[in-house]
Amino acid sequence: MIKEQEQTSSNPTEARKWLRANNSNFATNRFNETVHEINMEANPLIFVQNLYAAGAVEVLVDKINDEPERIMDEGYPYAESLVVKLPPDPDKRKKLFDIFREEAFFESTVYEAHLLEEVKSLPKDQQKEQLDKIEESREEMEDNFAEQPWADYHDHGQDMVTLWWD
Repeated sequence: MIKEQEQTSSNPTEARKWLRANNSNFATNRFNETVHEINMEANPLIFVQNLYAAGAVEVLVDKINDEPERIMDEGYPYAESLVVKLPPDPDKRKKLFDIFREEAFFESTVYEAHLLEEVKSLPKDQQKEQLDKIEESREEMEDNFAEQPWADYHDHGQDMVTLWWD
């Protein structure tokens, strides 16, 4: 979901520009109406604008799948990575890292919701056991919140980070 980034791929493009032309072709597993229903931003362009408002120096769409054969087959390019260039200002950096942690936490809760949907498809006699395992995992996660992956996104003075959704 997030990693320190030293460099971008060979075809990064300023995010607002790319998204104005390809908004519905960006990380569709994350930016869709379902996430809007659970009070997360469903529009990737607005998400990027929020990163700029928080202080990002530049936001790039990275690793754009725009090969001619993809365009011929699908009719459009697709991407699911953003590179966020970070400002030197500590307060702005903190705001951005708060957004990154919130996004990672959201990803983990979406995964849990997916698990719950899978449980519904199980035979009734197996559902209770699986629900108990999910609940146990959730309680453990809450008890150890500071140790969770999204809580470890710290500012190490890096120049940029990459966000990606797969």
